[in-house]
Amino acid sequence: MSIYQPPALPTLQTLNEQAHPMSTLTTPSQQADAFVKHEKAFHLGMLPTEMSNPATANLSTVFDENIEDGVKMLLSVDAALVNALERVLTSEEYSKLLADIVRVVTSGGRVYLTGCGATGRLSILLEASWRKYWQQLREQGKLSQADATRYEASMVSVISGGDYALIRSVEGFEDFATIGWHQLNEHPISDKDLVIAITEGGETSFVIGAAWRGVEAGASVCFVFNNPKEILCEHVARSRDLINHDSVVSLDLSAGPMAVAGSTRMQATTMEQIAVGSAIELAIAEILKRHMSTIDADTQVMLARTPTDYLNEYRQLIHDLSADKSCAGMATAIKLESDTYRPGGYVTYAADEYLLDILTDTTERAPTFCLPPFKKQNHPEAEESWAFAKNPLHTTTTTWKRMLGREIRALEWDASRYASLDISEKLKTSPPKINEAEILKFTIGTENGNARTQGPTSCLVACLAGEELRDNAPADAEFVAKYTAMSKHYSHCALLAIGSSCADKYADQVINIPCGLPETPMRLWTHIAVKLVFNCLSTGTMVMMGRVMGNWMVFAEATNKKLIDRGTRIVSELAQISYEDACDALHVAISELATTGDTSSRTTSPAATALRKLGVIQ
Repeated sequence: MSIYQPPALPTLQTLNEQAHPMSTLTTPSQQADAFVKHEKAFHLGMLPTEMSNPATANLSTVFDENIEDGVKMLLSVDAALVNALERVLTSEEYSKLLADIVRVVTSGGRVYLTGCGATGRLSILLEASWRKYWQQLREQGKLSQADATRYEASMVSVISGGDYALIRSVEGFEDFATIGWHQLNEHPISDKDLVIAITEGGETSFVIGAAWRGVEAGASVCFVFNNPKEILCEHVARSRDLINHDSVVSLDLSAGPMAVAGSTRMQATTMEQIAVGSAIELAIAEILKRHMSTIDADTQVMLARTPTDYLNEYRQLIHDLSADKSCAGMATAIKLESDTYRPGGYVTYAADEYLLDILTDTTERAPTFCLPPFKKQNHPEAEESWAFAKNPLHTTTTTWKRMLGREIRALEWDASRYASLDISEKLKTSPPKINEAEILKFTIGTENGNARTQGPTSCLVACLAGEELRDNAPADAEFVAKYTAMSKHYSHCALLAIGSSCADKYADQVINIPCGLPETPMRLWTHIAVKLVFNCLSTGTMVMMGRVMGNWMVFAEATNKKLIDRGTRIVSELAQISYEDACDALHVAISELATTGDTSSRTTSPAATALRKLGVIQ
């Protein structure tokens, strides 16, 4: 395909060369040497999001001594986001983003949310929340069918790998700007549109490629990232080129290192969810001012919000979650999970309204802690994922549509399409199967999942949050009945209630996480609360399982350039050896694991294997 590039724009070939120099070297030492010398675009240790946070340096020790104290330590880093959030919500860039959303939607354009990995899943969540709000107004008769349908369709998520990546990471995609360019180019993007390009580190090639496609089309582009733009501009050429372009608005959300080094699914994505999510909700209020004659008084009150309200509500939410009772609840849930995993069992979450949030967390555990990804139906040879999530009310097909607020949007590229792109030979010769048929093989609905109950122990945890916990909630009776029937197959059951307290009619054990959740159009605070709680649960559980040392993810995967760099730095830091020696040790470990086929998720990761060989861990 011929691509016109104005002089001010880098070519896709240039972007790919910056991000992914090719090498034909095959031995571990040769590969390590090439990575050290020629892959400097992915040497990211200078970025705060990749650094160790001094506030959590002894995280694993604290969890070993007292789980509640460990939870409070994790939440202390979330609390530290307040100052950065205040800076962002009062910035000109934030105001411009809000104004652009209103302008584009009301003039008939589209807002494209694009991301990779955690930010891609966030993009899907924001689109789903947006769509469900307009669907609700249409169903309640508060907005005409034509207006509600038009607004609903005006926001589109474009995630690396399509919807498949919501439930399993698509290896290698994030390394290539050309894939981001082509995925966004599948949509009819024009100068009427807005592209919100979201990347935690600010250097993800896929997202940068999508952003350049927006610039080329004449669309407004907002580049959202979590590292100081001065550092990105100094060290990362592909980021600098985009940030310095006259037509791009850069929303710098930098707030320092993560609670666990490099785990940007935590604080970085929380900042992005609040910043972009609040801008979208405030835009909804501006859009609905055109329809106030049909909006009831209660809705009008809910819409009368300011950026300062979001700042104060975040501060209050962190206060509530950090309280002793909430931390005790999270500690109980962490102990429940870790006690289930140790003898070889599995945890299954049952959820409805917030299933998408829980799937996001459970999906992200696999690459973060080198766990088996979700298992497809009829793949008996694959290992079960430690955690999974299902909707006890609906079939898988219905659950997908209900969860997304739309039909599945899969990447249906054939082999010839991959062969035509400037990408790795591995992706060209072995393109991933990520179409809609493959997505539906993940049975997240009512279909039987007996394999998850066959181990030495099994646990079913119902998760209800926010409005689902109100007395006489519409779905209450049906959820209780379906969950109760499902629970008979598990050795232990519990209810996780995020928000108000909940009666113990649901399960043997009720775990309450009390917190105030203000009502907003897209239920942003309930989504944020579920995210914060599950970040603590999954991270705390993995600390208890020995997969975090200090605040380093010693069981992280090494399946792309960014993760290879991170694994190298983990080995270098914990073994106290040079970056070069650590990179060599990591590549030797990667090669050995591939050769032996030792992929047991309960014992193995490249970084941990290298650290064992170096005598750092047992």
